[in-house]
Amino acid sequence: MPARVEITPLERADWLTASARFLDHTYLQAWDYGVGCAAQVGAVSEHVAVRQGDEIIAISEVRTKRVPGTGTGVAAIRTGPLARRGLATDEEHLGLALAALRDHFVGQRGFVLRLLGIPGLGDWAATQERAMLSAGFHTSSRGNPYRTIIIDLDRSTSEVRAGLHRKWRNHLNRGERNELIITAGDSTELFDQFLPLYESSTERKGFSSHLDGGFYRSLHATLPPEERFRIRLVHSSDGELLGGAVSSFLGDTCHYVMGGINPRGMRDKASYAIQWHVIEEALERGLKLYELGGIDPAANPTVHHFKSRMGGEDVWAPGPFEILPRGLGKWAALAAEKLYRSLRRPNRRGDTEQRSRASAWSAAKWAEQR
Repeated sequence: MPARVEITPLERADWLTASARFLDHTYLQAWDYGVGCAAQVGAVSEHVAVRQGDEIIAISEVRTKRVPGTGTGVAAIRTGPLARRGLATDEEHLGLALAALRDHFVGQRGFVLRLLGIPGLGDWAATQERAMLSAGFHTSSRGNPYRTIIIDLDRSTSEVRAGLHRKWRNHLNRGERNELIITAGDSTELFDQFLPLYESSTERKGFSSHLDGGFYRSLHATLPPEERFRIRLVHSSDGELLGGAVSSFLGDTCHYVMGGINPRGMRDKASYAIQWHVIEEALERGLKLYELGGIDPAANPTVHHFKSRMGGEDVWAPGPFEILPRGLGKWAALAAEKLYRSLRRPNRRGDTEQRSRASAWSAAKWAEQR
């Protein structure tokens, strides 16, 4: 008789040990990232294991937020659950994990359960989608979809370089001829040098995010050594800081997190040199994939153009998917979520005041839940 499958909570130390066993582990499922993101919206970050007998077959960080005065709320999983270990049983374990998460968060606790799968190459994305549909999830328009470009690194360095678009490779050659100096490390001092450059770069380009550079700087300081970001700075031969990038090396995938460049760095093709430097380290570490971060060809065509010429594949993460609980409470949860999103929506008249109200409401609810 198969062993019982159940959900159990994990403490931080146990989560760090368990997450290191999964090939699909990323900084998006790091303990400190989940806690920090949950605090931003007044939610609670729950870290759970899916156990079959004594074996942990999957883990997931779940952000839960209840609607005051009701027995319901929203439970969200972003890029999860983690179940890929390179074993023949991975697909079976993913299906068991999704069913267990559904039964626990929807059946027992009455949450709307929403999740976004993990983008990738090959069959795993299709495997996730098939497993989610089999577990009773359905596609949802309420979550945020995620589109990215992923480079296959399971090749030689020369093959990866040959896969670059000809013009992208020409710019890289120019950058390498400029005698740029690239340094890399994981110290907070490097992050402090990078941050002003990042902030000025995003301001110049008109980018905005509720997770700003300060959030990632604070996160970096709290991450355990094995999960810390890698920061790269590129200087000119005469010592001027031209650009920088932050990346993450977890599981079998390198992730581009954030970057910045000044006008001289753009002229000297520093972005091309620093991206290739990241790829070289990922190859040296034996990683299989390089995920270039989110893309939006309509809203940010310049970044999309740059990333699309790096020889990767344009992919979507599976989902978003969701399951609604029975009863009228689900409508209260969805209505409250819609109101909260409207208060946080950017680029609207009165946005600063509305976001302040949303932040105050979130902080109050976070204090109650603590």
